[in-house]
Amino acid sequence: MNALLAKGKKVYNEYPRAFWIYNIIVFIDRLGGFMLYPFFALYLTQKFHIGMSTVGILFAVFSVSGMAGSALGGALTDRMGRKTVIIASLLLSSLSSLGMGFAPTLAIFTAVVVVVGTLSSIGGPAHEAVVADLLPPEKRTEGYGIIRVIFNLACPFLYHPLHRGCGHQYYCGVYRRTGIARNKTTDTCRRQT
Repeated sequence: MNALLAKGKKVYNEYPRAFWIYNIIVFIDRLGGFMLYPFFALYLTQKFHIGMSTVGILFAVFSVSGMAGSALGGALTDRMGRKTVIIASLLLSSLSSLGMGFAPTLAIFTAVVVVVGTLSSIGGPAHEAVVADLLPPEKRTEGYGIIRVIFNLACPFLYHPLHRGCGHQYYCGVYRRTGIARNKTTDTCRRQT
C-alpha cells in the first residue's frame, strides 16, 4: 500500500498544479454529463412516447453534431483564442441544454439536440491546446492518458450509487430495452425488480 501511495505522490509531483486542477474540472464536467444520459433516454420515451431505437438515433444525431462542433471549435480557437472559446462553449452549451427540457415536440427537441451537440463540442480543441500548453512535450502523451482515466472514472463513480439507489429500476429497464448490458447486470436486474 505504501508503494502505491509513493507512486501516486511521484506521479502527482511530476505534473504542474494547473494540470491537476484541470483534471478535477474534467471529472466534475463528465460527472454531470454522465448524470444526464441515462435519464435522457427515460425522459424521451416518457415525454414523446417513442421507442429506444428512436432514442438511439437522437444520441447518434448528438454525436454527429458533436463532430461538427469539434471541427468548428478548432477554427474558432485559432481565431478567437482558447479562453474565449472555452468560456463561450460552456455558457452556450449549458444554456442551450435547458432547451431540451422545454421542447414541446420531438422535431424541436431534435433541433435542440443538434445545437447542444455542436456547442458542447466546440470547446474540445481549445481544451486540448490548453493541456498542450501546460505540459512539456515529453509529458504530453502520459498527461493525455491521465486525463482519459479521469474522464472514465466519472462514470463508475456516479453509476454505482444510482444503480443501487433510486435509479436502479430505471437503469434495469434501459439495459433490457437497449440490450447493451452484460449478463451479470441484467441478471441482477431480474432478481431485484
